[in-house]
Amino acid sequence: MVRRVVTIDDDEGRGVVVSDGAPAMFGGADSAEGVEIAVMWAITDPPPELGPSVDSDHPAWNLGPVPVGGARWTMLTLHPGARARGMHRTQTIDFVQVISGEIFLVLSGGDERRLGPGDAVVQRGATHSWENRSDQPCVMSAIMMTAR
Repeated sequence: MVRRVVTIDDDEGRGVVVSDGAPAMFGGADSAEGVEIAVMWAITDPPPELGPSVDSDHPAWNLGPVPVGGARWTMLTLHPGARARGMHRTQTIDFVQVISGEIFLVLSGGDERRLGPGDAVVQRGATHSWENRSDQPCVMSAIMMTAR
């Protein structure tokens, strides 16, 4: 289970914790895709508001499209044999880092890269898929920002 701690400055200018717990989760180990996704944070209107309120009903918090000019941070767990969404392309620049396990980045042009803990990918709108060909889960962190 992923834990998220969210902080703000209170009305007196002191840093305080406003949330400490699990973020919204989608999918699961038993899902057909074998992929779990935790939405860690979404920016729906840049620049982001630093106040205590969050529009948690915005589609960006439910794996809908990333809003134009916005961003979303997710944690993904791909279980053994999982293939994330098949070949796909998003209108985002994605900053992805492998936290644990291993994963194959498969590109539509035929290139493949095996990635392990600490490896990072800057995905600039290329048609791709993620495949876990190992016998262990792979955990990745990804920040997706909309692009022109």
